[in-house]
Amino acid sequence: MKAMLGVVKLFLCLVFPAFALQQEVLNQDCPLYAGTTFFVNTSGVNSPNCGASSKPCYSISYAVNLAVRKNVSSLTVNISTGKYEELESIKLDCGRWSLRKVTFWGERVNEQLVEVDYSLDVLLCEVSLIDLHWLNSRPVIHQASMSDVAICQCTVKGTNISITGSSSNIILKYSNISSSSGYHPKLPLLSMATLSGFHNFVQILNCNFVKNVGPVLTVENIYQTSIVDSYLEGNKVLAGGSIITGHVSHLKLSGTKFIRNVGHLLFLDDNHSLASLEECDFSCNMVNKSLFLSPVLLKNVHQVSCDDCTVDADCPVLCGPGEFLSSNILCSPCPVGTYSLGTVSNKSMLQCTSCPAGTYSSKTRSMQCTRCAKGTFASKTGSSSCTKCKNDFFTSKPGQSSCSSARIGFIVFTVFVSLLIAGPLLILILQKRSRDEKCSLCIPRSPSRQRLREDKQPNIYVIQNE
Repeated sequence: MKAMLGVVKLFLCLVFPAFALQQEVLNQDCPLYAGTTFFVNTSGVNSPNCGASSKPCYSISYAVNLAVRKNVSSLTVNISTGKYEELESIKLDCGRWSLRKVTFWGERVNEQLVEVDYSLDVLLCEVSLIDLHWLNSRPVIHQASMSDVAICQCTVKGTNISITGSSSNIILKYSNISSSSGYHPKLPLLSMATLSGFHNFVQILNCNFVKNVGPVLTVENIYQTSIVDSYLEGNKVLAGGSIITGHVSHLKLSGTKFIRNVGHLLFLDDNHSLASLEECDFSCNMVNKSLFLSPVLLKNVHQVSCDDCTVDADCPVLCGPGEFLSSNILCSPCPVGTYSLGTVSNKSMLQCTSCPAGTYSSKTRSMQCTRCAKGTFASKTGSSSCTKCKNDFFTSKPGQSSCSSARIGFIVFTVFVSLLIAGPLLILILQKRSRDEKCSLCIPRSPSRQRLREDKQPNIYVIQNE
């Protein structure tokens, strides 16, 4: 039995190595890489021999550069409480150096934190940032290329910050970003893109995004993006923008709350992206200055599924004419052959109504059906077009569900009989009219007419012989 189990395990490891590795990465906590530790303290001194706990370095960037010069492959930078200001971004090029893994670990003593303002430029590295805080700092941009970056228990507040990735894996856990915006107005707080052939992921777990201005997340060509048990409140995007945008990507949102945000919450800007929402809560989010519009913007209705999603009863989604409400947040267009008034008595229609027989709708998002024209019919409900009557059929008026059963032969016979009846009658009428016209030329023998006749006689006298 044990031998069989061993064979099964070996089979799984051989067949599904990539999947198993990905699940391990997604489920693990932020890594604290084992290796050489360099200590940094606000009371330390930058020197070639600094880095020990008894002789810490003063700046974070100096400790990193010192580790690179010493050919350290795995580095942990232990940062004591205090505020650290770096003059330039910290560059990590693990493709050129011996360095491969770096952990920036901030100590926490009671309420005392590690405040930093540095930016990172990472290439081909594994980097972990733990318990670091950017509070009202100067603009910050973290750039990762073909790297793995994990950010845990970190805080950003009142700072222009952007975390950008190219063909990288990004994990953001137990972190808060509030009252902030992107490095520049059009750049999101987080933006990830992947080159063709890479299968990268973005994972956001138990994070809070509150009162930020501008997009929160944009992903492009990302194999898997997940937002789990997170909270977004009071975030605002400019007109036409969206808080989360996916392009040729797969997104999964689970147990996440969206409260009083301004702008579309989710926008899939192509026909290939998909989004799955589970147990998400939507409360009074404003879209186009309305609290009652769908917060999701799609290219087609089949891109999003929403299971057990809830909406605040005070701010229900009210769909427009030709639409129906699905999953409490999606306004889907009625298919051809159906129609909908959209909203009736402040309640969205939950399904579209099929067009009655004799009517049709040829376009999606129809608010009413059109009657079939004369000579056409629609025999079934839900028709998208009308059928033309055949040569031996005809309809006498529009909106018919079938053609008349009068055949050509019957019609010809009817016309022939009608002519037989009407023909003689017409002849009689014409004859009578002809006689009347002739009689009108005759002079009646009334006295007055007689005198008139006599008066009109020529003045001829006949002398009779006696």
